[in-house]
Parts: sequence; structure tokens; C-alpha cells
Amino acid sequence: MQDWRSWETGRKTTYEGAEFDGSFHFEGVITEVHDDHLICEAEGMHLWVDDDTAGFFR
Repeated sequence: MQDWRSWETGRKTTYEGAEFDGSFHFEGVITEVHDDHLICEAEGMHLWVDDDTAGFFR
């Protein structure tokens, strides 16, 4: 896993996951950078990126 702390505003990323009925992915962009987390905007959602969630982002 990449270190999300090196990601900068404007970086394009993909959020990937799986549900009981299949997998999904959303293309997004990092819009906010903070010391303890990032915010990724993808398809109208604001996704939190930190140590617990970074594994879902590429």
C-alpha cells in the first residue's frame, strides 16, 4: 500500500470495494489534505482517507 501521506491535492485516485452482490470502484480526486486524513471527492461523495481506509484507494 502506498503512503497516503505523500498524496497531494489534485491527485486522481480510485476507490475500490466489494459488497455481497459484487465489487465496485469510483474514480475520484483528492480535494483536501490534512495531517491525519485526506478527502477524496468521487461521484458526489466525500470519502475519508486515513490509515484505516487507505487500502481501498489506488
